[in-house]
Amino acid sequence: MESSSRIRLQTLAPSLDQNTLNALADMYDGKALLGTMSENPITLDKGTRISPEQGAMLRQLMTDNSVARSLEVGFAYGFSTVWMLDALRKHSDAVHIAIDPFEKSRWKGIGLKQVDKISFKGDFRWVEDFSIHALSDLIRQSEKFDFIYIDGNHRFDDVIVDFYLCDKLAHPKALVILDDLWMPSIRSASNFIINNRNYEVEAQPISTCLYCGRLKTMSAIGNISKAS
Repeated sequence: MESSSRIRLQTLAPSLDQNTLNALADMYDGKALLGTMSENPITLDKGTRISPEQGAMLRQLMTDNSVARSLEVGFAYGFSTVWMLDALRKHSDAVHIAIDPFEKSRWKGIGLKQVDKISFKGDFRWVEDFSIHALSDLIRQSEKFDFIYIDGNHRFDDVIVDFYLCDKLAHPKALVILDDLWMPSIRSASNFIINNRNYEVEAQPISTCLYCGRLKTMSAIGNISKAS
């Protein structure tokens, strides 16, 4: 008998790759998961994950905008990462970079384990460094991305620094998403960005994110798109 999570995932995203569906069903059903740094399953903090609805919306946004290169600040258990990687499958030149200095120490490599399970054929890279250093390195390497998801440290100053650096990595029509808009620090950061940077706020399908299209904004997923 199929689990309720599997049925929910199939309803939200009928075209999910089978490997992705299997991994996500295990992730949403499980109270504990194995990591690359653990011999036994690690109990999950259920607050440290995006909902299936958020994940499906992230995936749909990437698909609708033909995203081939994506960047993620924050990795942890890999929930958002797995959704994003599935959206990249149709691109032979797909690239996804996830930044998290604590993936092996705090999160015990659970995110890395989930990525291994989905058999992603594109270029996936995990950067074990603080975002201020990792993003600066990517800028020096002249990297550019179509889609950037910011869900790292949630203090106001850290979010602003992450956004400032990510802006340097965004293509002119890139989408930038700020997660956890319910937090006062994220709302303050999003208000600063909207009022002071050259971004347009997009329609907000989920209340906890800000979607910006260089400018775009989303509430459960924040979305901003950059103006040309």
